This record gives sequence, C-alpha cells and structure tokens, in this order.
Amino acid sequence: MPKYTIHFSSEADRDLVRLTKALGVSSKADVVRRALKLFRYVLDKQKAGRRLVVENNRDKTKKELIPI
Repeated sequence: MPKYTIHFSSEADRDLVRLTKALGVSSKADVVRRALKLFRYVLDKQKAGRRLVVENNRDKTKKELIPI
C-alpha cells in the first residue's frame, strides 16, 4: 500500500480530528479514504448526468451541490 506525507493546516487537522471522532474510525487516514471514496462517487454520478441535491426535511427546500 502506498504511503503519502500530506501537510495540513491547523484548521484542516482540527477538522480531521473532529471527523475521526464523529465517524468512530481509528485514524485520520480512514477519514481521508472515506472522503476520497465519496468524492469519486459524486464525480462518477456527475459524469453520468446526475445531480447531487440536499433537501431540508423541515421546509422541503433543495440545494444542488456542485463539486469543484
């Protein structure tokens, strides 16, 4: 398995720590792997002509998320 050294800002590191706890995973690398998997899924669906929409359950408003 390849290894990488990535330098994160303090803010990004805090986000990784928070996400590690929220997801109940054992490492920051697990968070990064999940993020990559999700981003790949979104891009694949976008290429297939699909859209990613987030709906507010309370007022039923919708917003389209557009990956960069």
